[in-house]
This record gives sequence, C-alpha cells and structure tokens, in this order.
Amino acid sequence: MPPSSSSSSRSNNNNNTSPVPSPPRISFGTAGLRANFGPSLLEMNNLVVQQTAQGLARALEELLSVASCRSRGVVIGYDHRASAEHRCSSLSFALHTAAAFLARGFPVFLFDGFCPTPVLAFAITKLNCVAGCMITASHNPKQDAGFKLYWENGCQIVSPIDQQVEAQILKNLDPWPEALSLLELGEAYIRSRCVNPMVPIVNAYVEQVRLKLCRNLDDVQNLNEKNRFVYTPMHGVGLGVALAVFQKFNLPAPVIVDKQALPDADFPTVPYHRPGFGQ
Repeated sequence: MPPSSSSSSRSNNNNNTSPVPSPPRISFGTAGLRANFGPSLLEMNNLVVQQTAQGLARALEELLSVASCRSRGVVIGYDHRASAEHRCSSLSFALHTAAAFLARGFPVFLFDGFCPTPVLAFAITKLNCVAGCMITASHNPKQDAGFKLYWENGCQIVSPIDQQVEAQILKNLDPWPEALSLLELGEAYIRSRCVNPMVPIVNAYVEQVRLKLCRNLDDVQNLNEKNRFVYTPMHGVGLGVALAVFQKFNLPAPVIVDKQALPDADFPTVPYHRPGFGQ
C-alpha cells in the first residue's frame, strides 16, 4: 500500500526543513588563527586564509569606514613557514591576503621578503594603516602556520574585534571573483599592485630601537671592547634586522650560531623545542 498523503507530506516537510549542518572550521580569536598546515577547514590552507582575509576586509570597512580603509590601507608581512605536501606557505597566504584587500580597493603594503613580527607591528603606525596581517605561527611547532591581526594602533586585537571579524568571515566564505582573478595573474602582478615598504620600514625600525634604548651612542662605546654577544635566529627570520641593530649601535657583529642562522621551515636543529623565537 502506498503511503498516505499526510505521511508523504510530513516526509517532504522534514526533508525540506532539516538544516544542513555546517562543517566545523577553525575560529578566529584574539591571536588570529594558528593550526597545522592541512586541507580541512580546521587547518591552515589557502582557502581558509582567503576566507579569513575577505572577512577581515569587510570587518575593517564596517568598523573603521570604507573611506578610511581605501585611503590608509593595510600592511602584510610573512615568515618562511611552508608545507610542500599541502602546496601552501606563509608567502602563498600573504598573496591570498593581498588579493582579498586589493579586490576591495585597499592600498596594500606587502613586504618583498621575510619580515620579523615586531617590524610588521611597527610598520602599521609608521605607515598609518588601518591594520596589519602577520603570516606566522611564531613559536608554534614547525608543522603549524598562523595568521595574526594587528590593529591600527600596532597592537594585537582584543575582544570583541575578533568576534566581529569571525562574523564577517562566515558571511564571506565564497572566494571573491576579483581576488581569484588577481591570484590567477600571479605573484609578480600582485606585487606590482602593492607597495614594498621593506627598506624604509626596517631602517626606521632600527632607528627607533636606538632612540628607545639609548639616545647617545657614546654610551655604548665601551661595550665594543668589553662585551661580545652570541645570537641565533633559531632558523627564523630575524638575523638581518638583528645585525642592523648591532651596526646602528656601532657594536661588533655578534657571534652567529651558523647551524641556525638561515631561515629553514624544517627547523632541523630544534626537533623538540618550539622553534621560531628568532622571528
């Protein structure tokens, strides 16, 4: 016997009204995003970062006005973390972030090489940007990636800004066609649409370090003969800036731990310790 019309109706209604559960995804917090590289929405990959950047762009427009965003822009820095297995890296995340902001008409300052986190934070106020994005997992294990958000004051965000960004991410999950078009044109084209602040910002940062620590370089001259320093970036990206600071103070270059001097996403000499303190 065929089912009655009433039972059929109930069945159809149930099918039509049953909500489709959303897949679990990484949430945006006051520290931004941090997770291991991977293909899912709970991990760090190009799609998750694209969605995050799109939501952030819309949140900034909502919180600070479209006019301010399109006149002041954002600055983006990145480190050397990478996953060959998942075909993504801090650089690819930076390019996806830049594409999202360019698609919304933001001016974008994109460093043309690895950038230590303090330099990115300093650049925000120096360039008068509305925000800064630092693509790094800091001291997290080597299999992790991260996305840090710094506000217009050069400081990491506080609640409820994270909640407002998260809400906009969920409203902007579909990749924007304009951003995808920019990504298809490649890294060189995206960089041609951005401003590279590397040299002036690093120089200004080093000078600011001098001003904060010692207004008179004569005060540190005695260190030249009496003290030597050892420095290791621990496979991070801080060596260039550290050496520039030593030079600014007219100090002899520190003794560098050679095996940890250059950026290396595998962090080969620190398999158990948390890497990245040189970032």
